[in-house]
Amino acid sequence: QELARVRQGSPEVTGVAVRLLQAIATLLNSPHSGALVMSMHRSHFLACPLMRQLCQYQRCVPQDTGFSSLFLKVLMQMLQWLDGPTG
Repeated sequence: QELARVRQGSPEVTGVAVRLLQAIATLLNSPHSGALVMSMHRSHFLACPLMRQLCQYQRCVPQDTGFSSLFLKVLMQMLQWLDGPTG
């Protein structure tokens, strides 16, 4: 529903996608980061639709640089953790 509103020209909508991305970013900066990354890595049926939804939101609202920046930061943190866990 949120993506539909954004696609219809309501880029001011800051709902589920933004809060979800903020929650993931917060978890990645917590002691639970490894568990989060590994559970997303193992559970593609949950992680893929979630990340796809966030990616589609980012593509629909490219002018939201705060969201885009946080989205890329989250992706990089996850990839870095998978490449070489620290902790």
